Amino acid sequence: MNAPTKSSSAMTRYDGLTLARVERSLRTRTLQIFGRFYPIRTLATLPGHLSRPEPLDLSRSVFESLDVRAAAAALRRDGICRGLRLPDDILSALRAWADATPCYGDQDIKLGFHYRDRLKAEEVAGRKFTVGGYFNTGQCEAVRALAEDPKLLEIARNYIGPAAKLMRTQMWWSWATDVSHAARNEWAQLFHFDLDDYKFLKVFFYLTDVDADAGAHVFVRGSHVRKPLRHRFPMRRLSDAEVVEHYGADNVLTLEGPAGSGFIEDTFGIHKGSPPRSRDRLILQLEYAQRYYGHGNDERDPSTLELIVS
Repeated sequence: MNAPTKSSSAMTRYDGLTLARVERSLRTRTLQIFGRFYPIRTLATLPGHLSRPEPLDLSRSVFESLDVRAAAAALRRDGICRGLRLPDDILSALRAWADATPCYGDQDIKLGFHYRDRLKAEEVAGRKFTVGGYFNTGQCEAVRALAEDPKLLEIARNYIGPAAKLMRTQMWWSWATDVSHAARNEWAQLFHFDLDDYKFLKVFFYLTDVDADAGAHVFVRGSHVRKPLRHRFPMRRLSDAEVVEHYGADNVLTLEGPAGSGFIEDTFGIHKGSPPRSRDRLILQLEYAQRYYGHGNDERDPSTLELIVS
């Protein structure tokens, strides 16, 4: 067989890239259509139960008091497990990394600045930012330590299935500033649900003190398994009044806590991040699923990232 010419090699690479994009597009479209039906969500995860991963050494976890079975049971029942707590050394390392690393205004790769320079960055940009997102959080040693924590992965396997694995990490600031309704809609500060896979979960850690006026996350208990069709089609933002009317105020949980507190959540349930009013909020998110559909990967080529304030 002759070696491929330059042109045929390029065509092969082009065809492979195109086919990969088409395949991912079809999988994503299928998820968007059928992933909102509970029986299909269950059936789609069954092949993953054939996986036989190596057992995890739970004694290596930094969450000594975390009960894996109880956490998974709470997720199945309520859609949320509360009560996680970061060790002080990991919390300090995460905050140090966030202070030393540029974030990016409204996650624009050309609007980088350090947290201490936000007001100056907004002055240079000529507008206020709603959020400040970090890129390449996997380079942070403390993030990697949490991403590899055996209890978090074991909870994901218990809830999702044995094929569950870490898909992505994210860290971002939500600024205490007046924002428009349109900005709240764009940056998930109105009630909604996620559709990242047929079954998935996210782990959140507050890296600043959070109360109802400082960007508290809000989750609707039980909505991961009992949303009416009108709340699933079309995919849209829901008003506070609509949520309270259907699910009841007792099921709308406002999650407050000191820096280092955390929770695990099936964000197919209805949730939102409250807009901070009194002080900025910094949060870390880890996501586990069976398949990756390209949602929100924070990896960027460092050479493409630009500072607006140096």
